[in-house]
Amino acid sequence: MQLPRLKSLKDFLFWPFRLVFNLPVWWQAILGLVVTSVLVVSVLSGDESFSDGEEVAVAHTGYLKTGYVGDNLDSVRIGEGKSLRLLARQGRNFWAETLDGSCRGFIAANVVGDQAPSFSLPKRRALSSYFITREKFEALMTDTTSTLGSLQNDYIRAEYLKPQGRKMVGEFGFYVVDSVGRELRPIITFNPDGTVSDYSLEHWRNKRAAGAFLGRLVDYASPLISTREFQSFSPFDNVVTNILWTCLIGYIPMFLLVILLWTRLPLVWAPNWAVNGLLGVLLIAGPATWCALLLVQGVIWWSVVPATVVIVLLGALLFWMLYGGLRCPHCKKLMNHEFKDQQKGLPFERVRRGSREIGRRNEKNYIGGWQYRKIKTGNSYSTQSYRVGRFTDLVTYEDYVETSMVRRITNHFVCPACGHGKEEMKEEILSHEVQIVGRHTAKETYTKEVDHSIG
Repeated sequence: MQLPRLKSLKDFLFWPFRLVFNLPVWWQAILGLVVTSVLVVSVLSGDESFSDGEEVAVAHTGYLKTGYVGDNLDSVRIGEGKSLRLLARQGRNFWAETLDGSCRGFIAANVVGDQAPSFSLPKRRALSSYFITREKFEALMTDTTSTLGSLQNDYIRAEYLKPQGRKMVGEFGFYVVDSVGRELRPIITFNPDGTVSDYSLEHWRNKRAAGAFLGRLVDYASPLISTREFQSFSPFDNVVTNILWTCLIGYIPMFLLVILLWTRLPLVWAPNWAVNGLLGVLLIAGPATWCALLLVQGVIWWSVVPATVVIVLLGALLFWMLYGGLRCPHCKKLMNHEFKDQQKGLPFERVRRGSREIGRRNEKNYIGGWQYRKIKTGNSYSTQSYRVGRFTDLVTYEDYVETSMVRRITNHFVCPACGHGKEEMKEEILSHEVQIVGRHTAKETYTKEVDHSIG
């Protein structure tokens, strides 16, 4: 492999892309898998620390919001001097709960007072969520082992909590995706022992096409598209990781397949036509599926859909330029056939006769009577009148003879691993001559519409 030369500022700016493009296709796949793996691991291993909070007496009377959706919208009055436990910061609010843990929600920072800046509280992500299909969520609700504590430890913490008699009502950051793609927000009622007593699903937002298309895949991909409350890293935090996250994650299956092809096993038995078909499917299905998952996550369609179309077209073009014909059909190793020798055939003469138009003259024509038809323009109709003409032209042609001396060249290539051979044939033009041999005329008759008018 030769390193690209740097002769200008343009070469310097595009040097990383040229370097990657010059790599063998399997090394490109390994590099792509490394980059995507770093992103995935960074997302999955983010800090999920949940502090014990800071106990504070509020400076002013205010309200702790303990519910948000539908009929669950509620708040509790916190009088001046009353104590709260501050759990985290979120924008201009604090995520807080009462000291006995019976009420949890958000309270304005100005209610807490000037003492708030001194607290070392974590920042809670405003878009924290956990995506789950309705089937899995309902199975979770009917599971006798599901409790308030297990849901908060295994999935996502209750964003809001409030008492209801001896029971507790929690509003969670679950995004429950149903069979038509709607995203619902659950409100769960818990018994005094923490087990699930009842639940309801409130409409949150519509994402019909994406959610309905993915089905149970949402559950498998949930760790990648969900955002934990105290996740230290998100790929959307900066432009570079946002672009890499949007463009590359969908290619992970293709990266893995190319690496498997490079290692030869276990796909040594698969014929090239099957492998090529599978690669073609992954080149389209991978980015398209990832695009649908991003739409479920809430990424705006007009940014991700056009980007995905460009990614698919550009990715397919670049990949087949590098991969096309690369895999040996005999030993199945992913390596180019090397040039062995060249065979030149004997020159032979090729003669082709033809003619080209050099002049045209109208001899006669006939224009018929007026005809009519209706034309729709918007919601109205108009009448168009026209006539059909019949024309006869005298056309002059120049006759020529094209003579070429041609030699066929056959290049022989062999696989360096097994010696399997293949050939590439081309023709070399040694001489070319065009000779004018005469002229002839012919009559050409045709019809066309003339004299159009709209009444």
